[in-house]
Amino acid sequence: MQPQQNKSFNGNSSGAFGPPFKSLAKSIPCLSLVDEQAKLIIDTDASDIGYGGILKQELNGKISILRYHSGIWNSAKRNYSTVKKEVLAIVLSVQKFQGDLINKEFLVRTDSKASKFIFEKDVKNLISKQIFARWQAILSCFDFKIEPIKGSENSLADYLSREHLLKTPSALNSQHNGTTSWPATATEPAATAAKQSK
Repeated sequence: MQPQQNKSFNGNSSGAFGPPFKSLAKSIPCLSLVDEQAKLIIDTDASDIGYGGILKQELNGKISILRYHSGIWNSAKRNYSTVKKEVLAIVLSVQKFQGDLINKEFLVRTDSKASKFIFEKDVKNLISKQIFARWQAILSCFDFKIEPIKGSENSLADYLSREHLLKTPSALNSQHNGTTSWPATATEPAATAAKQSK
């Protein structure tokens, strides 16, 4: 191991914490704690490479962010249909946030209108029917409703589902089974730099 080097902080170093840094820091919303009186909302989205989910709460007309989550599809799930990916994004997000959702009513919002009705349809493909039945069994433990949201109003979940495109192809391939959960941020530069948390 190399000996630890002492690094000094001087006037030149302070330039890294100038107006641009301070402006970015001020734009990052703080994560809120769950308020038992608040309405819980999950926004989800899926892309060809991954998915994203955001847990929010609404109280007195004000929406605050509680948690973020995103992940990358493995090779098998990348071949799923768009609807199947959107539904799986809901399942994975609900599972990730389940500690805050058990025994509570909450709302799931997605820009995939078909996701709301997919469990009500008789899926003819046997394999898909088995997959949806398994997902439905997972979600049956929760009390929620699904509502459509305009794509233009779901931009952050959309970004989370695609943020892994910023990584190199080699990194994407080596991490295709991984997931990332972030602390709070609603800006792309900050989201990219945020540390992973489990």
